Amino acid sequence: MSRYKKDKLIILKKTPYQDENLIVNAFGYELGQISFKVRNSNKITSFKKANLNELNIIEAKLYLSSKYYSLTESKVLNYFNDKLDFKSLIYKDLLCDFLSKNLQDTDHQSFNLVEFINSQKTINFKLYIIFICKFLENHGLISDHEQLPKTLRYYLNSTIQNCLKLQLDKIDSQKSFELLQKILENHLDYKIPKKLVQILEAVNKLN
Repeated sequence: MSRYKKDKLIILKKTPYQDENLIVNAFGYELGQISFKVRNSNKITSFKKANLNELNIIEAKLYLSSKYYSLTESKVLNYFNDKLDFKSLIYKDLLCDFLSKNLQDTDHQSFNLVEFINSQKTINFKLYIIFICKFLENHGLISDHEQLPKTLRYYLNSTIQNCLKLQLDKIDSQKSFELLQKILENHLDYKIPKKLVQILEAVNKLN
């Protein structure tokens, strides 16, 4: 069995490791969520380092040792915009955090959703909520909201349907965000990072 694997990857996070290396967390079309090492990252040009920015989609060749994957070759298929405004950066972090904590195994539908967001070259509340709503739909989680009061349940179902139909002008951003937090906590035991929510709320007040 070959120790080399090829896959299309969405970059989720990169972390410095032992001075000259990087540990990169990514989600593969076939491999699911993986981490791999990039050796001697200090010797990589700034252009190549940019290849590993969050939400970039790359084609990668990985070598599997006894303990971990190492990156041997890569080619960028689609860059995500790295010149986002502050609010968009927060939504990018929210999406990457959600993907890191909720996608483990192969999930072609979710991969394709992120490819769609990548193609928009930006991320805002409406794109974020479209992803979450479609994720809930794909995993059969949008019909069971009995724990919510009737009025909130009606509003959430309406929001989800507007998202699925891409009728974005009908979405109330603040109320939808609060409802999504409840649904994600109840169904996925996932809590949106409080720090990111606080930053986002502060930015929204400034605007």
